[in-house]
Amino acid sequence: MIGSPLTVKARAYKPGLFPSSINISEIWTDPPSLVGSGTVSDPFRIFNREQFCEINANLDSHFKLFANIDLSYYQDHTLAVLLPFGKYSGPNASDNRPFTGSLDGNGHVIYGGQITGTDQDAKGLFAYCNGAEITDLQVCLDSVQGNSHTGYLAGVMLDSEVSRCLASGDVISGNGNAGLLIGQAENCIIDQCFSIGSVTGANCNGGLIGKQIEGTVSDSYSLAAVTEAHISGGLIGSLNGSGLVERCYSAGLVSGEGTWIGGLVGNGNPEMVTDSFWDMQSSGQTQSAGGTACNTLQMYTEGTYVNWDLQHIWFPPVSSYNLGYPRLRHNQITVSVEEQVPSVQLLSFWPNPFRSDLHIRLDLSRPSRAELSVFNVRGQIVKQLLSGPMDSGNHELVWDGKDERGIRAASGIYFIRIKTNGIEQVHKCLLLK
Repeated sequence: MIGSPLTVKARAYKPGLFPSSINISEIWTDPPSLVGSGTVSDPFRIFNREQFCEINANLDSHFKLFANIDLSYYQDHTLAVLLPFGKYSGPNASDNRPFTGSLDGNGHVIYGGQITGTDQDAKGLFAYCNGAEITDLQVCLDSVQGNSHTGYLAGVMLDSEVSRCLASGDVISGNGNAGLLIGQAENCIIDQCFSIGSVTGANCNGGLIGKQIEGTVSDSYSLAAVTEAHISGGLIGSLNGSGLVERCYSAGLVSGEGTWIGGLVGNGNPEMVTDSFWDMQSSGQTQSAGGTACNTLQMYTEGTYVNWDLQHIWFPPVSSYNLGYPRLRHNQITVSVEEQVPSVQLLSFWPNPFRSDLHIRLDLSRPSRAELSVFNVRGQIVKQLLSGPMDSGNHELVWDGKDERGIRAASGIYFIRIKTNGIEQVHKCLLLK
């Protein structure tokens, strides 16, 4: 489990006899030491899962990722059950263990495994962050479940900064304050973040943040579906105090059983929301505690986004990308997650994210033998689209979102790998439900 001591010796399990939840450290023998000193100028450098899990023993240190981190465990790919880093028992509780350092994701992905326990509070990769800084990280676990204060990145964040981060998946909350990125954010700065997936719970849910107290959320968006809560917002469930929302939008389905159901914000002061929008048609909501209602065509129109920086922070809306909505420049789904290498081919694909067909274009400057394959986040091949000699010029292929058996693949992140004449490129795409 994430968040457990890392000095336990390895234990052998027979295939098919794994316990329902395990301590991830039990499968390692003396995890390798972290490289670096853990300071701002010399952060601990993380290259593997063992090193990543040592964060729990160094909650006041600084870290930087140099590889994607797979948190799944079983060889048959049964999901591992994980525990968060740190601990949150309540405001000012004596046994709270917050993460107070920094984590630079360096553009990498944390994926695999699930965090469960709808009878327990503060669930997420981090249970509690206080004065922390997290940047350039993509969290794509299989699911996160908790009672209250539930989010992929953190259950509770106080006086912290989060920038250029993505949360993708499904959050289930038993008693509210649930968001795909953060369950509850108090006096935090959240900038250039987005979420895709679903949030389900009974009380206060938001596509990005469940409950925001003070602080600022800027240049962020959510395409998540938010359902079942008494307070539901496409971006934020409840906006409290002098909390600000600036240049944000949401476009996911929003529904609930209470009176505070909003396309962008469920409950809050509308004056605290500026230059922000929600899609009335896709959300099914005509009301919001702040923001401007738009139809889908308006959301697809560049002129809607007055006062937005469409040169440096956002790409203007284009029908072939991000379902036609604006997307952030720093975190394009099409950016390679591998080291970039010189190549004779150009790979592009659209729309991205996509729901049915992904169109892939390959440009070859000379005749080449090419292999084009789709992989899931565990490195398993899902579908081979091409293998053989190809002439120079433009070529277009289509992935219909199905595997080799013709079965539709699960929603989530996939990698498109193209190899020609020994040169390889890897790009990332997102399949939606």
